[in-house]
Amino acid sequence: MVSARSSQRLALSCRDVSFLSPLSPYSRMFTRSVLRSSILAVAVVALMVSIVGCGSVNMRCDGAGGGYSCTQIDGPPEQHSRTSYQPVWSDEYYDLAYGWSLVSDEVVSLTNAERNDRGRSVLREDATLSQIACWHNQDMLGHGYMGHEDSDDRMPSDRVAREHRRLIGTVGENTLTTGRMDRDASRESQMRWAESIMRQWMNSTGHRSNILDRDWTHLGACVSQDSSASRGTQVFAQAWAYLEEPLPWTMSPGDSIAVSFQLEKAPAPPRRYEWAPAGENLAKAFNEGTGQPLTEKLYLPESTGTYALRVLVPKGGGRYTVVGGPRVWVKPPGEPAY
Repeated sequence: MVSARSSQRLALSCRDVSFLSPLSPYSRMFTRSVLRSSILAVAVVALMVSIVGCGSVNMRCDGAGGGYSCTQIDGPPEQHSRTSYQPVWSDEYYDLAYGWSLVSDEVVSLTNAERNDRGRSVLREDATLSQIACWHNQDMLGHGYMGHEDSDDRMPSDRVAREHRRLIGTVGENTLTTGRMDRDASRESQMRWAESIMRQWMNSTGHRSNILDRDWTHLGACVSQDSSASRGTQVFAQAWAYLEEPLPWTMSPGDSIAVSFQLEKAPAPPRRYEWAPAGENLAKAFNEGTGQPLTEKLYLPESTGTYALRVLVPKGGGRYTVVGGPRVWVKPPGEPAY
């Protein structure tokens, strides 16, 4: 396991890299995840042996990740910090780590200071992205690993699509492990810690690129620690729009739900939508005239399963881009929610 108390430092950056293809009748934006690393040699060895089990009394396997793993989990869902719209086990390790809110807030401020100094736009803080960053920290600490692929084989885009119930956009992520701090640390010490975290990210080409990327519009950040280690996570988003109301995680076959949009980067509301199997590449969206006009309602598939919302968003100048939104679980009647 990588020890946060040791002199080892490990940090990873990951973002959705977008490719614009002039395919008729639409210009489509295809997205894939690219992992960029800045890892000390000693940390590479440590990462290889950092996966550990986590004993518990509950188990679930929702099939919504990139793989097919089931994971043992801790804590009753009624005590979690999730909303009723989010999956029941979003915050499965809520009680295993202490979140440094002051340090996390300062990381957001320092990120925007770095961007402002270089003529980039200031990122707006998205509280749900910060919540997701904390949950990823908790998962890393709970399972003793460091990375973007979590204990359920989910990458950053999988987690945001599952846990952010309003975002229509693309995402990226920086992660880091560093030293711990005493719970009664002074404000000054916490500010210095935030500065140290930012220096580590800015001194790494991949993390620096994420921090200064011109496409991002929003940011969430969280620094957490347990009794033996710490983790830091930044989650960036290019928000084309937000749903005005959160989309429920679980719905029934054939359901419909009224929707409206709060526009961000998009100059006009989305025009079409479709439901794709979770994990399907955006390159397959709206092929051969698929999809439905997006007016005032979304209509759920008749078949059960986990689906990802895909929307066709205007870019201006007669161009469109395909962007992902929240995932939903269309569950069989009577089956308990996970």
